[in-house]
Amino acid sequence: MFHSSPPARTRTNVAIDTPPGVRPAEWPSFRDLASLEARFRDFVDYASLVLGHSAATIQWYRNGFRAFRQFLAESARTEGPLVFSPGLLEGFLAASRTRGLGPRSLRTYWCSVKRFARDLALRDGTSDPFSVVRGPGLPQHVYKALPPSQCERILAAALNFPWQTEFERARNMAMIAVSLYAGLRKREILRLQALDVDLDEGVIRVVRGKGRNGGKDRVAYIPGELHAILVAYLHQRRIGRFTAPEFFISRRSKGPVTEAAIRRVVASVRLAAGISFSLHVLRHSFVTMLLRSGVPIHVARDLAGHSSITTTEGYSRVFEEDRRRFVQVVRFRDAGHRAETEEVEPTQGR
Repeated sequence: MFHSSPPARTRTNVAIDTPPGVRPAEWPSFRDLASLEARFRDFVDYASLVLGHSAATIQWYRNGFRAFRQFLAESARTEGPLVFSPGLLEGFLAASRTRGLGPRSLRTYWCSVKRFARDLALRDGTSDPFSVVRGPGLPQHVYKALPPSQCERILAAALNFPWQTEFERARNMAMIAVSLYAGLRKREILRLQALDVDLDEGVIRVVRGKGRNGGKDRVAYIPGELHAILVAYLHQRRIGRFTAPEFFISRRSKGPVTEAAIRRVVASVRLAAGISFSLHVLRHSFVTMLLRSGVPIHVARDLAGHSSITTTEGYSRVFEEDRRRFVQVVRFRDAGHRAETEEVEPTQGR
């Protein structure tokens, strides 16, 4: 359990490791590694119980601290006082690159430990060493999305796959379709309740989606093609007299589908379609198609459930077919002829 006054931590006015032009700061200081580890456990409890961070985020914190802890052990910094200074962070960066850590893994660990340092600054009143050290960058991230022709093939493969029953055909089509047409994440599909889907209003209520404090609610809207797929699935639910509260249910257990079951469905359709994809790639395709179709980016952000418009901007992908289509406007002969005509016609008209 976290403490109102985190244990085993002292503050030291440290001038060493401070860049030129920056005033000496009170970097977090610990009497030994065990004290640092105890303070990290306090941070994890606080993030989970007070801030409401998800289990996945908590594991992210632990993974980052584990990498930092490994650096301390390999650099023989596990004995005696430990100052959480900018110099220590620069050593962490150098050691991680020496180990051959990729830019994405390095950035992930860096940001994870940075959250811990921010907690030290906010709750202990120390200075944040990350504020004076430039962190590792990342190459521009391009979200993987599929062109419409491949999305259409995936839907056809799901429809024509030899499922054991018509109920499974309709259900599996619907699971893939809510990701592709409405942008639902796998966790949101698993949590979806029958009452969350309103075909009359044309909406899907996503409860506790991705986000802090237990997740963010949002409304996903049902386009015409998805509506027909969901109608077919609900028809099969009624035929089978399934009454479970969850929207997607197992024919055998009559309870909710499991994550393993969804993985098997995706694997089967992937093999049948001959296209490598995941549910998250389908979600990326949904967001990309919104932007490609001219949907304003702030609307696409809300439909995707993004907390930042910067995230949505990363989906502005240009497909090969777009490049081919737009490059056709380049016509030098016609352009030259039009320019000559425009120069002559005004003179003739006077």
